[in-house]
Amino acid sequence: MCSNENNKVYTHTHEHIHADGSVYTHEHVHTHGEHGHGHEHHTGTVDSMKKAISLLNYTYNHNENHNDELKQLVALIRENGYEEQAKKLELSMEQFAGANQILHDVLHELV
Repeated sequence: MCSNENNKVYTHTHEHIHADGSVYTHEHVHTHGEHGHGHEHHTGTVDSMKKAISLLNYTYNHNENHNDELKQLVALIRENGYEEQAKKLELSMEQFAGANQILHDVLHELV
């Protein structure tokens, strides 16, 4: 991981589950500008189980990546003296992780 004054470079790992149940994992690198980052969300029709499984897999991994970013925010908030707010954010992360675990469970029940 490296950064410059305008952008931070992040490596994310993505796991793809194919229709036959085989798992393919890969990493990719992208930057998040200092004012946040943009990304595309699925807008097409989910009209097959293959697409549904693919979208669930994407959503699960996408959420995991945001959880990693939230950990960094908790540390920063805490370092700046906002312990109560850091604890609230940690609570939200626990709830977020629980919801994401349900996505994970459903995904593996479908494949």
